[in-house]
Formats: sequence, structure tokens, C-alpha cells
Amino acid sequence: MGKEQPARYYDTAYAGSMSYSKPFNHSYYYPMWKKIMAGSPNLPGIGPTSSVLDLGCGPGQFAQAAYHHGISRYLGIDFSKTACQMAQKALYSIIQDRETNYTIMHHDLFTVDYKALAAGLPDIHVTCLETLEHLTNDQALVTQLSKSLPGRPITITVPSFDDVSHVRYFRDLKSISDRYSPLLQDFKVEVFSKWFIITGQL
Repeated sequence: MGKEQPARYYDTAYAGSMSYSKPFNHSYYYPMWKKIMAGSPNLPGIGPTSSVLDLGCGPGQFAQAAYHHGISRYLGIDFSKTACQMAQKALYSIIQDRETNYTIMHHDLFTVDYKALAAGLPDIHVTCLETLEHLTNDQALVTQLSKSLPGRPITITVPSFDDVSHVRYFRDLKSISDRYSPLLQDFKVEVFSKWFIITGQL
């Protein structure tokens, strides 16, 4: 089992791997992202009129995918300065109009004023894709979101495999349900390859 890593760890990781600079459709995660946006009979997708609030946005490949799939608005937040710089560059590579409704914010997830953000983001859909497994206080973040954005839909992905930066990983659906179902309304979880996709309402 790994441990929670500081921002500089991710600065180095993102800058040091070509995989994070690839176009979104060449990303290892793209098949999962497509499923998240499209949904399934058991899991709601992300509608085109949504404002995606992406927590732990990384280097911007999911932001590119969201734009490609026609999602109206996007705000990505990450505590890695390198990730945010890469994400901005990734968006500019496919979006010609820099006045677009797609924005990247360099910020710690636990100190964001989510209520203030909500005022400028209609129809918010929160995403935490490969984020919570890196946080010791993952449940506290979800609770904070529930207080600030009650009733908003959320999509979470978590892994079934270990990594040096994973505080935890999950072996089965029950362990995920035990951890997150008390925090979400209309909790649902589904297996996708090496990951679990969770949906619910805050």
C-alpha cells in the first residue's frame, strides 16, 4: 500500500511521462471516460448541458474528452501546478477560442469555496476520477462537497490495484459500498476493467 503524496510528487510524475501528454483518445483511461459520459442502464451519464466540476483534474486529458463529447462547461481543479499548466495547454490544443467555458484552477481541493463556485456553474456534475484513492481524508472531502453542493450528481472512479501513491484500493463492490454509500444518495457502483465507477447524489 502506498501513501498520500505531496504536490511535488505529481509535478514530477506528470512532467516525466509522455503518456500524460498524449491526446485524450490515446489515454489509458479513455474507454472508462467514454462510459462515464455516456452512462449505462445502471449508471447515469453526464449530460451535454452539465457543468463538470472535475476534482483532481490532472493534465487535462479528461477535459479534452469532455469537450470532444460536447459537454457545455468544465472547471478542473488540481493541487499540482504542473498538472494545471499541462491541462491548460491540452485544452488550448483543441479549443481555438480561449474565452471558452473550460477553465483550470490550481488549488487544494480541501480549501475550495464550492458554494461560491456553484454560483457560476449551472447544472453542476462533480467528477472525482482517480482522485479519492490518493487522499487520506477522502470521506471528509465527500462530506464537504455534500454540505456545499447538496443534491448535485457525482461520479467517482477508484482502482482495484495498488500504487505508491494509493492510500487505498478496493478488491470488491462491498468494500466500496461500505466506505462511500453512507455519504451519497442513490449510490450505485459498477465494475469497469481495473476500476470501479461510482455514481450518486451529494
